[in-house]
Amino acid sequence: MEVFEQAAEVCAKASPPKGMAYLLNIVTRLVREAEEIGESPGLPAAAWDQTRSGIDAKAHALGLSAWDEAAFSVGQGENYVAFTARVRRAAEKAGETVCA
Repeated sequence: MEVFEQAAEVCAKASPPKGMAYLLNIVTRLVREAEEIGESPGLPAAAWDQTRSGIDAKAHALGLSAWDEAAFSVGQGENYVAFTARVRRAAEKAGETVCA
C-alpha cells in the first residue's frame, strides 16, 4: 500500500499530472527494486512468499499452474493476490513454512 501511495503522490505532483499507466510503471519499478534488494548478496534472503519470483517458483515446485496474467487482464482469471493465497495454502498443506 505504501508503494502505491508514494507512486500516487508522484503522479499527483507531476506537471502535467500523470495517469494510471505512469503510476503502475512506478509501482512495478519499486516492487522490482525491492525484490532485488531482498535477493542481494550479503543481505538475509527474503522468505519465498515475500517476492513474486519466490511465489512463482514455489508454485512451480508444488506443481501448481503459473499465474495467468493474460487471462486476468481480460477479466477471466484470478488476480495475483488470489494466486498468492492459493500458493500459500498449498505450501501450508505440504508442511512448508509460510510467513504472511
